[in-house]
Amino acid sequence: MGMGVGSNGGKAKHGVWTALFAVVAAVGLALAAASSGGPALAHVPTATPTPTPDLPRGLPPLPAIYSGSVQVAGEAPPDGLTVVAQVGGIYESEPVPVTNGTFRGLTISVDDPALVGSSVTFHLDGVVEAAESVGFVPLDTPSLTLTFPNLPPPPPTPTPTATAVPTSTPTPRPANPAIYSGRLIVSGGPAPPGADLTASVGSYQSLPAVVSEDSYANLVVAPHDPKLLDQRILFTLGDVRASRTDTYQSGKVAQSFDLVFAFPTPEPTNTPTPKPTNTPTPKPTNTPTPKPTSTPTPKPTSTPTPKPTSTPTPTNTPTPVPPTATATPTNTPTPRPTSTPTPEPTSTPTPKPTSTPTPKPTNTPVPPTATPTIAPTVAPAPVRGGGPGSLIFVIAVSVVALASIGGMTYYFVRGRYS
Repeated sequence: MGMGVGSNGGKAKHGVWTALFAVVAAVGLALAAASSGGPALAHVPTATPTPTPDLPRGLPPLPAIYSGSVQVAGEAPPDGLTVVAQVGGIYESEPVPVTNGTFRGLTISVDDPALVGSSVTFHLDGVVEAAESVGFVPLDTPSLTLTFPNLPPPPPTPTPTATAVPTSTPTPRPANPAIYSGRLIVSGGPAPPGADLTASVGSYQSLPAVVSEDSYANLVVAPHDPKLLDQRILFTLGDVRASRTDTYQSGKVAQSFDLVFAFPTPEPTNTPTPKPTNTPTPKPTNTPTPKPTSTPTPKPTSTPTPKPTSTPTPTNTPTPVPPTATATPTNTPTPRPTSTPTPEPTSTPTPKPTSTPTPKPTNTPVPPTATPTIAPTVAPAPVRGGGPGSLIFVIAVSVVALASIGGMTYYFVRGRYS
């Protein structure tokens, strides 16, 4: 994008030197022409166009707006002069007034995309050309310092001549784009996401503007139709129209044009409250209480105690003693003693005692049992002394024992000495 000469110090100095060089060259050529008797033309340097990005074909380029200061021979010019811009010698902008040595809102809006990048020259009252020039770049808004060598000459006083009165023909006014920017005020919060801000004049509708949270910029209204001048501009955000409108004016630049949008508040939906349903309470049923039945207590039965029976005393009967048989001694060999091996003791592991939980005793109720009392039975007492039978039995046993011992002694002695 091309930049204004006034915003670059190096280019400004170069422009001053170029202007001085042009003044010196013009004075020299004028002196040479005066000495030779004929006029001479001053050589004006040709501005090099600034390259710009390619634009879509078939669409007119967006406008550029210039502002800055004006100096004539190093001094501010008087008020009442105007500044116009020319592009490629084909297009000429609307003039803007010079006030206190400054100009603002000089708009260039062309219909031919081929003029993008062409040289833009500036003229004081459309006559005197400034030493500075820039390349035409759409949407460029530089601040320039324009220097002019001299003031434009005053117009010659016309000599009154009797001429026919010309028929007044209305001059068509150019329909240059108008540019708006400012704050965006939406009731209830920021702008809805995805909503486009556009402007419309008659049947024309602009392209969407650049919208941030609470502001917008570069809303360009460019119908290019003089019939739409002085008509009302409507601003729309999504489907909601702004309460503020404006009148379409050629080349207008409004940088603080605030727009207010009141989005409708959705009405709450009345939800009917369901009525409570009366549920009948069931009546309790009277349940008859059963009467207790009296159980007769059984009477204890008396058990007769048995009487003791008398046992007769047995009669002592003498025991008969059988005849004693004398045993014949038999030669019995004496057994030799056998050595019996002594078994080695085996180590038996002592088992570890296991702790067995002691069960807690359970109290089991023992019903009392009626035990009948039995009368003791009287047994006859034994008779002490044994009588003569017992004595005879002891004598017989003693004789048999002595005989056995004597026989065994006889055979032992005989076997030892024989």
